[in-house]
Amino acid sequence: MFKLSIFRNSLKISFKRPRLTASFLKSKILCLVILATGCLLLATSEAQAQEFSLTPSAASNSVGQEFTVDLNIDTKSIAVTSADVKLTFDTAVLEVVKVTNGSFFSDMANYIGAGKVFIGGFFQDESASKTGTGKMATLTLKGVGNGTSKLAFVCSTAKDDSNIFDASGNDIIKCTTISDGSYTISGGTTLPTSTPTASASATKTTTPTSTSSATATPPQSGMFLPTVLFGAAGVLLTIFGIALIL
Repeated sequence: MFKLSIFRNSLKISFKRPRLTASFLKSKILCLVILATGCLLLATSEAQAQEFSLTPSAASNSVGQEFTVDLNIDTKSIAVTSADVKLTFDTAVLEVVKVTNGSFFSDMANYIGAGKVFIGGFFQDESASKTGTGKMATLTLKGVGNGTSKLAFVCSTAKDDSNIFDASGNDIIKCTTISDGSYTISGGTTLPTSTPTASASATKTTTPTSTSSATATPPQSGMFLPTVLFGAAGVLLTIFGIALIL
């Protein structure tokens, strides 16, 4: 019994509970406030992201069938004056037949190349700007072969891909919030691959009954506005600009 008592006593361990002083509590509360503020700022930043989107973002169609995909823009509360989009796709699966202007910008220019399409929206009035959401353009696509192709945004800090420009000329796009489209084509015989041809258009939509177009190629991103403002001279500059891109 004596040995057992000694053994039990040797197992007793003393734990000291930390004292909850006022300074200790204040430091813990401060840490929680800083953490909560950081999370709130991050959530707000993502919620205010200026971005593009595609509608529908996914679809299934047959070889030879044409279908449309809307290109949307969301500027949140920031006033923007122009925007450019560069998209890539698999030419063995998809073909971009044409691009038509949406309702967000008054004017548009586009270029359809081999596996890529450039779209630029702007206002003919240099002082004009716009906030919110809207349709920037509508792409008419055609299935040419069985498979799945992304309609992928090319977006980076560079100004020769996808951009959204504010009134000061700053690129405010948030690339991390943009999602690509995915389109599956099946149920048919693969169509012969056609040789890509340069085709572009600049369309004025400032009045319901006035529409003008010219065959040209768009300049480097952010440079669409002079094209319409200077008429034929703008068309020549446009052709020169796309030559620099390619």
